[in-house]
Amino acid sequence: KLLSEYAQDLGMDLSSGRVKYVRSLLIINKLHKAGTEDLKPTFEAWKLFVEQQSRLAPAGVRLLMSSPSFTRLDVELGVLSSTLTSFTTCIAITMVVLLLFTGNLLLTTL
Repeated sequence: KLLSEYAQDLGMDLSSGRVKYVRSLLIINKLHKAGTEDLKPTFEAWKLFVEQQSRLAPAGVRLLMSSPSFTRLDVELGVLSSTLTSFTTCIAITMVVLLLFTGNLLLTTL
């Protein structure tokens, strides 16, 4: 009966009857479509919690966090970071090329 009630939340090895994984649904008190700035502190707190629990777990056991909202947040942060890095790199390369071709620091910085 226990297995039928929690079949979606338990992963069993059918040959030995041992539990392979347990899934737990946790809900945070944030809007589903909340923005990056609103979700980031919660995401960072959960990420730290997952890392701490995985360190405390027995060998071969770890905690995984899977959330569409957190996945979207992580992708948004990655895109923002890479965009900023690309923009900064582009400006730096442009300034170096201008300095090489003009030989004039004042003209390069204008």
